[in-house]
Amino acid sequence: MNFSRSGLWTIAAVLVASAAWACWRLGFAPDDPVIQALSTRARGLSANADDARLKELLDTLRINFHVTRGDAAEWSGVFWGMSFAGIAASAAAGLVLKIESFELSDPVRKDVAALLAFLATVLAGVSTTGDFQRKWQANRVAAAKVERLANTLLGQAKPDVEAAYRELADIEFERSDTIAGGKSAAAPGQSKASAPA
Repeated sequence: MNFSRSGLWTIAAVLVASAAWACWRLGFAPDDPVIQALSTRARGLSANADDARLKELLDTLRINFHVTRGDAAEWSGVFWGMSFAGIAASAAAGLVLKIESFELSDPVRKDVAALLAFLATVLAGVSTTGDFQRKWQANRVAAAKVERLANTLLGQAKPDVEAAYRELADIEFERSDTIAGGKSAAAPGQSKASAPA
């Protein structure tokens, strides 16, 4: 295996990762049904004070939903990307040592295996230390709660705007508190009630 072949594999991996990232981001573009519904409802409101306050709420929900869904997608990509890349690097380290069809000298083979094992360890360590899973989950749950709130408001002829703002504030606080590892955070499979204080 010469350098040009490995260089091509690196370029291919970067291109595939970039294409996957772009497709993923397009999946959370402003044409999401919830965002469309909020925009449509806001456009249909009159200019009186009550409708102006409701329009402001609908716009706030639309932006908040877009941001939390985007954050969830990004943290999910980072967490799962690093997890799968770490698994692949770890498996490749073993393969490099065992597969003899590549024309590599023994020292090069060992160096490549060591680098792949190092990469696997670093990816797992960074993902765990950075608590990327909790950040992804906190944003995903917050997006689902904002979506539920939006759908509830869209189904009401005269929604309680102030109560909706309070609920949105609670969602945002819980999201931030969970990301920071506060009392809202619970380990996977653990309810908030049983989470350590």
